[in-house]
Amino acid sequence: GHTGLPPASHLMAPDDALIAVSLVTGCPRDELMRGLPGRGRDNRRRWLAMWWLNKVTTLSQADIGRLLGASPPVVSRSIARIRQALNKDDEIARWAERLGGGSETSKGSG
Repeated sequence: GHTGLPPASHLMAPDDALIAVSLVTGCPRDELMRGLPGRGRDNRRRWLAMWWLNKVTTLSQADIGRLLGASPPVVSRSIARIRQALNKDDEIARWAERLGGGSETSKGSG
């Protein structure tokens, strides 16, 4: 259940969250929502959008999937990828820091 939600001041509208990811990554919002065609494309920005929506909105992973046209397992996998990448991928760590969600990474500012 959603009992441990932070105060409402911490939460963003899904639209605002997507705009923030778009600004930070330089990826147009419609591309975040559509994803890139073809296998092996760099979809890290889209993963970041899923991770950020999960973190700062009240949307469930199923809601995020509906919004971004992905299945819940894809959303959950993408969020896990970002969490792992926060400690390994400097670019993702930088994006998260700019979004204000860098608290999950243990690195100092680079």
